[in-house]
Amino acid sequence: MSRSSKELMGTPEELFYWVPGEMVVVVRLHRRPTQDTQDILIEQMRGQLNALLARFNMVLEPYGTYGRWHEAPTMPPVIRRSFIFGLHRQQPLIAVFFHVRQVDSSSPDPMPMALSYLQAHLEELAQSGLHVVSAMPNWLVAAAPLLYSDGGPAAPPRSAPQLDLAAADNLPVGWHATFADPGLPFDPNGAEDVIVAVLDTAHYADRVIGAAARPEFRRNWLLKRLADDLRSENGSLEIEYDRYPIIDDVRTGHDAYGQPRYYFMPDHGVFVTGLIRDIAPNAHIRLIRILNDFGGGDLYNIFAALTDLELELVSGGIRHLVINLSLNIMPDIRRLPYVWFDHRQWPSTPSAACSSPL
Repeated sequence: MSRSSKELMGTPEELFYWVPGEMVVVVRLHRRPTQDTQDILIEQMRGQLNALLARFNMVLEPYGTYGRWHEAPTMPPVIRRSFIFGLHRQQPLIAVFFHVRQVDSSSPDPMPMALSYLQAHLEELAQSGLHVVSAMPNWLVAAAPLLYSDGGPAAPPRSAPQLDLAAADNLPVGWHATFADPGLPFDPNGAEDVIVAVLDTAHYADRVIGAAARPEFRRNWLLKRLADDLRSENGSLEIEYDRYPIIDDVRTGHDAYGQPRYYFMPDHGVFVTGLIRDIAPNAHIRLIRILNDFGGGDLYNIFAALTDLELELVSGGIRHLVINLSLNIMPDIRRLPYVWFDHRQWPSTPSAACSSPL
């Protein structure tokens, strides 16, 4: 059975699936286009790709006009269909999202075949002026699960042991993250000139502040610290909750035995943020919501958030940036062929059919 079949949408039996019928094409540009000409450029690219794919009865549709958007009217509108990055390069790159449609065919997912044809004709496209450097599925994204140790925010919580530690005036007892290498040097200023962008799930800021005030959390000093940072509104901690469109058709999660199980995990990002605050007490942290409350998403918000952060770097709005991605996107290069070529018939040699990950 095709690993991209619609029956698997949102099923966390494996970590690495893609959205049926959606692809991302990355092209090297001669120069950075202006905002006014970017839509024109995308249509020119689509026309060149469609001229090639027409031989195989396939066509690329503008992103957000087909597929999931055609089937579900509740999908959020697509404002941007492309993202420019590599701004430090003389020839930057542009990633464009497309829908793939098979003409006069009942194929449930023509995207893998479309990628195969594009990869087999890269030289022909380059001769026409379209330098494709990567073409891939719109991979599903899942919050980092339980892999190497007990616990973790993508597995259901377990009851914590009771602590009988005395603390004056019921103040938090406190605990801190430890490292295998005790000699690891730390910034003596607590990373005060660093911005850490956490791309993850998130709660509204008011939910975090409200949780810190609950009696059962009165000794959780780290949660109280995050709430105090949010109350101060001085930039030490910000939660960007509504910046990117969140789509709820992808879900993930595993139980304590590693079996698939859906459940809410909007605190996954807060968990990660707390660890960062513990080891970098003075860093400015931005928790940016790109995954839904079930820990799922796709490449769209990854490209959107990363390119927006790069633009801030180039413009001078950020001096020192660390990006935290506690999530899974696709298998490593050793396992990719076993996912990509399973039960498939390709129109060309396997080397031409494999997608190139960004």
